[in-house]
Amino acid sequence: MNGNVILTVRKGCLAMTISNEEVGKRIRQAREYRGLTQDNLAEIIETTQETITNYEKGRRMIPLVIAIEIQQALDVSFDYFIGKTATMTQKNHLLQ
Repeated sequence: MNGNVILTVRKGCLAMTISNEEVGKRIRQAREYRGLTQDNLAEIIETTQETITNYEKGRRMIPLVIAIEIQQALDVSFDYFIGKTATMTQKNHLLQ
């Protein structure tokens, strides 16, 4: 993955790695699903639109605390962001 890895998740002896680009793609999909612009999301998590663009394009590594803020702002599961599931979930409702 060319050293462009946001995190490696280990559970038991299973390790999973996800790239900045994949996380960014998932952020964009969730943001668009929620009907938010990059500016809207930036305002919610108190950052700039440029930072959101860089996250979504995989240009910047997302600090874990910021990834959690984005996940909470978009109301999707963290498992979705880390590639553990392809389905966004919102409380008890499944979103495709």
